[in-house]
Amino acid sequence: MLLFLSELSDEEINVVSDYWQIDEVNGDFSYPISNVSKKHIYTPLKLSKLLSRSPKVGIYELDRCCPSCNEPIAFSSRSDLKKYIDLAPKSLCKSCILKIVSSASSEVNDKVEQIYDDLKEGFDIQQAPYHLKVCLYLLFTKFKASEGSFYNSKRPVLSGSSWLEDKIYSDLSSMMFLVNVKSLNEKRLSFYEECIQSKFQLDKSYLTSNGYINSSLDFDENDFLDPFNSKDKVYDDIFSQLEHAVYEKNLSVEDLKELRLFISDILVRRLSYIIRKHLNDLNIPYDDNKKLASKVADMTEKYSIHKCSWLVFKTLKKLEEYLVGKDIPRFQLRHYFLKFLNNVESKSTKVGEVVLDNKYVSYFEKFFCMRVLDKEILNFNYMSLKDIMAVVANKTIS
Repeated sequence: MLLFLSELSDEEINVVSDYWQIDEVNGDFSYPISNVSKKHIYTPLKLSKLLSRSPKVGIYELDRCCPSCNEPIAFSSRSDLKKYIDLAPKSLCKSCILKIVSSASSEVNDKVEQIYDDLKEGFDIQQAPYHLKVCLYLLFTKFKASEGSFYNSKRPVLSGSSWLEDKIYSDLSSMMFLVNVKSLNEKRLSFYEECIQSKFQLDKSYLTSNGYINSSLDFDENDFLDPFNSKDKVYDDIFSQLEHAVYEKNLSVEDLKELRLFISDILVRRLSYIIRKHLNDLNIPYDDNKKLASKVADMTEKYSIHKCSWLVFKTLKKLEEYLVGKDIPRFQLRHYFLKFLNNVESKSTKVGEVVLDNKYVSYFEKFFCMRVLDKEILNFNYMSLKDIMAVVANKTIS
């Protein structure tokens, strides 16, 4: 049944009537929109303006009045009606939905603020392993200069490896030093479910598709919020604790164990990247298996990245010479690198010259070597993990 909520001329009534006319046989609209425009000599823009006039022209079902305000539920276009049919719970009008969502939003914001307050009250810097204290300290010093309020785990800044960055952010988040935006967003939507009465059956897909609520915060799901942002007193206290913990140089045995694993991860990822890059240059597949992973870890334990790189380059040279004139299937070729590497390592003792550029020095090690180790090591490239940790232990255990 048509409902005219504004004064229309006879001509306009005829246009609107044809636009909304239903074919009782198939239940669809009788005329395509283009036919309506053509019949009444209306441009699409002119027809759209007529249909969207305020107060609006619409259509409603006599038994579909809003249970909250008892007004008929009207529509300004066919697409508006289709959204209602496909998505809407067919119970409340837009005005009442907005009132409910507005009330829910207010309560949501209060609850989100409460989360932040609870987080800020529960911090204990001493619970974090030493390397995470350093990472958190670096995040604050590096990003606070630009007053950034969030950090992205897909933008490596500390270790030089996105895999390690993800691990750092995950560990800091689990200890509540950073807030995972995706987690917060899920909590935010659950608050809407709590606040909106279930009898109204307002599903989230309907609310988000019609713009009643935001589908997400304006962040990527890999972003982490800084809970100290714009809280100067809290930030200063935490920063002071971090600074003391980083420069105190009094590490426990557990701190050394955690730090050793962290530095090992950096070295293993660095050597793996070097191997993969040069194998790709020779069009040789990288065999990412447990044996090679174990070999890489063992090499960084015993040798510096400098020597590891020399062994890799010498292995690749011998492998390249061996492959000349041979047609070896790729599925077999992937196993040759490890075989040749073991052979080269067993026979070679003299280390040649290998130039490593600056991209093989992470932000973490620059800070750690300069500020904590007092430049006794300039970076992690020229000492084995075993030797690096010997220096660390000498400088940090009182």
